[in-house]
Amino acid sequence: MTQVTLHDDIAEIRITQERVDAAAAPDLKSDLEQAMATAPKKVVLDLSEVRFMDSTGLGLFVSLLKMLGPNGAIAVAGAQAPVVRL
Repeated sequence: MTQVTLHDDIAEIRITQERVDAAAAPDLKSDLEQAMATAPKKVVLDLSEVRFMDSTGLGLFVSLLKMLGPNGAIAVAGAQAPVVRL
């Protein structure tokens, strides 16, 4: 569901599924928690493969930002039009 690549002080997290919704959220949250255990506080989320996201998916990424703490930052890359509209 995710691929993590570390670049100095930035973690690139690539979401490798087409849907980020209520059905996918529990597994994806587990993947993200594991990735964040060793990742830096700056994250680039590559959403280029995500074709659909609902509010549950959006909430998942908000909780990722909270996991990063007050000095954390997230940048989104490759978001498709339906995801951007959300």
